[in-house]
Amino acid sequence: GTSSATVTVAAIVGALGLALIVLRRFLVAGAVVSTPDTAMVAMATYAGDRQAEATRKFGSRRGKREKPSKREVLEVGDDAADSFLALGVPGVVAEALGKAVFAQPTPIQSAAYPLIQQGGDVVLAGETGIGKTLAYLVPALQRVVENAANPEGPRYRVLIVQPNRDLCEQCTAVVQKVVNAMPEEYQVSVENLFENQWNPDCRASVLIGTASRVMNHWDKISRDVMDLVVLDEADTVLAGSFKPAKRAKYPIEQLLDQLRARIKEEQIKDPEASAGTQYLLVGATVPNSGERNVSLYMQKRWPEATWVETNNLPRPLATLDHEFV
Repeated sequence: GTSSATVTVAAIVGALGLALIVLRRFLVAGAVVSTPDTAMVAMATYAGDRQAEATRKFGSRRGKREKPSKREVLEVGDDAADSFLALGVPGVVAEALGKAVFAQPTPIQSAAYPLIQQGGDVVLAGETGIGKTLAYLVPALQRVVENAANPEGPRYRVLIVQPNRDLCEQCTAVVQKVVNAMPEEYQVSVENLFENQWNPDCRASVLIGTASRVMNHWDKISRDVMDLVVLDEADTVLAGSFKPAKRAKYPIEQLLDQLRARIKEEQIKDPEASAGTQYLLVGATVPNSGERNVSLYMQKRWPEATWVETNNLPRPLATLDHEFV
């Protein structure tokens, strides 16, 4: 009927219009189109060019971005040093550990100590009860004690971030137990930011608190740079949505940004003043399933970190997919 004829004419006109556009493009470029075959090639080339242009502009819909990977993984075995002295811990700290009934290092402490001493970022991942707390406390206390021997230099400062108040108190008790066993002239100042809730001093060499608690008193805390930052129970501390807009509102994200900005500020003043903040991330479980998870986040934010893992580290099923909400 009339309607079908109209549709046919419209289709022909549309096809001719496309052909004219292609021909004009190639004629302007000096190309000669002499046969129907070369015209089809020209149309295909034109379509391909348009697709390539769209891909460059908007990105391909196919494929996924390559996931970050762990730079280096050290699996912890059953071997351990005979003593902290044999591991290389100085006498003052080693003797204090013995008095505090921590006579022999565990395998993860033996494996982690030399890596942490090198100054790079380290992830400690292993089941509960294997000594991860002392794995980061021993080198931290050692550096504070060694630094205190040079009163003219800047203080070495340690910030330990815990997910909640109870864990802050538990961590403080362990640190204080070791510190109290040291000779008085070597004792390290330790402060739990929850102890003096309304007006913490924030000047201790070792500060312990949650991310939100630290941010509440950042003006005081940021007077000096943090040389070592520990995220204990990192899988909990870093958990949440991984969408940038939401994540930017988290106290832990704000804290990490402030720590980085503080180091940059110090390096602008004196490029040789500080090499930067060392990060130790500690967890009993480090979720590594789904497209967005804590493990991938850690690998992206601390790409140069060395991972120290036990063979008994809890691992999710490969087929299990999850997302924090």
